[in-house]
Amino acid sequence: INLATSGIFDVDEVDGILATPLIRSSVYASSLPSMQFQFLSDPAELQKGFSSTGQQYTVAVRLSGSASSAFPEGLAGVDSQVVPGTDKLQVVLVADTDLLADRLWVQVQNFFGQQIATAFADNGSFVENLLENLSGSSALIDVRSRGQFSRPFVVVERLRRDAEAQYLQNAENLQARLAETERQLEELESARVEDGLLTLTPKQEAALFRFQEEKIRIRKDLRDVRHQLDKDIEELGSMLKFLNILLLPLLLTSALVAMRVLRLNRTT
Repeated sequence: INLATSGIFDVDEVDGILATPLIRSSVYASSLPSMQFQFLSDPAELQKGFSSTGQQYTVAVRLSGSASSAFPEGLAGVDSQVVPGTDKLQVVLVADTDLLADRLWVQVQNFFGQQIATAFADNGSFVENLLENLSGSSALIDVRSRGQFSRPFVVVERLRRDAEAQYLQNAENLQARLAETERQLEELESARVEDGLLTLTPKQEAALFRFQEEKIRIRKDLRDVRHQLDKDIEELGSMLKFLNILLLPLLLTSALVAMRVLRLNRTT
């Protein structure tokens, strides 16, 4: 399920109410103040100084059990039936308003004049299952459709995050150097006479050439850092494939052959 700028629920324990989390973040998440998103132009800015709290945050929760009405006498001026309470409460709360926004879970393509939407996330399935579940009888309310389960390699995920963190740190340092180099270039290129011609001393010309070379080199280093990150992740994936596809079956086969040989030796 893909979400963007979602909120979180801080669920308190209440007698008679069972709170069941439906969507939770991983332990690598953290909460950020909403003001940080108000004038956000580059999402990469959110990664600067980001640190996970090790806590899972609840984004969607289901409340079931017994509940009393907050208006047992009804609302003033409203003529409607008053329900004092219920012992069959079923409420789902989702702290996100963009859950079904197309950009988050479907890719729309033009196929011979028709708009075809292909889902790449399970946002729609989540809402569909909720509606089917809540519209059923209370005897079937606990029936859950089988979803997709992910069992990632913990070590692999940790190595990937460490590599990305190192990449971001190196990229930030290179970007800072690039910004400083561009500033110095602008200062040199602003030294113009009245007729608009650029007049620089031999020392300034050498500095200008050096800054231009530095700018090109820093941009190359940025590409190399990104390439090295992709290379490290690919090498890690290749190593895992080798272990799972070749090495482990080979070791298992060797162990079985050795056991078979030992049994034959004992028999003879």
